[in-house]
This record gives sequence, C-alpha cells and structure tokens, in this order.
Amino acid sequence: MGVSARMPQQGDVTNRESPESFGMSYTNSPFKTSYPSNRGPTGHVLKPVVDYRTYLRAGHMLLTFPLGIGYIIFITITLALGGAMIWTAVGPVVLIAALFISRWLGDLEALTTGYVNGTPIKRPPVEA
Repeated sequence: MGVSARMPQQGDVTNRESPESFGMSYTNSPFKTSYPSNRGPTGHVLKPVVDYRTYLRAGHMLLTFPLGIGYIIFITITLALGGAMIWTAVGPVVLIAALFISRWLGDLEALTTGYVNGTPIKRPPVEA
C-alpha cells in the first residue's frame, strides 16, 4: 500500500511519454524514400507534375479499364461457349484454350504493371 501518486505540476515535462516509448520513431519514415525531404516545399508539389512516371501510370490506368472489360467479355464468352459444348469434342478444347489464353493475358498484365511501377512481377511457381 505504499503507492504514492504525485500530481504533475505546471511545466513538468519529465513524466511525458515520448513517441519512442510506443515504438514510434520519426527516423524510420516509410515516406522517406518516396518523398525525400531535400527538395524543399515547392519540389514536393511540382516534382510529380514534371515526372514522367506520373503520366506513365495515368496512361496505364486509363488503358487497364477497357482491357479489363475486354477480359471479362472474353472469359464470359469462352466459359459459356465451352460449357455449353462440353459434351462435344469442341467444348473441352475451348475451355483449355481459354485457360491458357487467360494465363498469358495475366502474364502480360504483370509485365506491364511491373514496367510501370519499376518492379518486376514474377509468375508464381507451379507446384507439381
């Protein structure tokens, strides 16, 4: 029962908890590599305007919307066509072809996304 609580006095800063006590640090910022601080305030605002990657990423986003619609139409038509003709010799061929073509289209998307972002995206390993 020897607990004694002391009321903090005005101006008493010795008992404040620092961000480091919570595991937060201002030295390890995740934004430090993306937004270096040596550009100044105008550099932070104007650098993305003149950077070519901004327009490359915007063009990629504008291109992926119609391509995504095309992918959905392709998958829907091939699955419906192959599923309806599964009992014939053509149905399984259409389904297998759709499987391979969709895999190749996924590789193409990974290649373009990796190029735009500057990081290569690898195909997941096939487990045998």
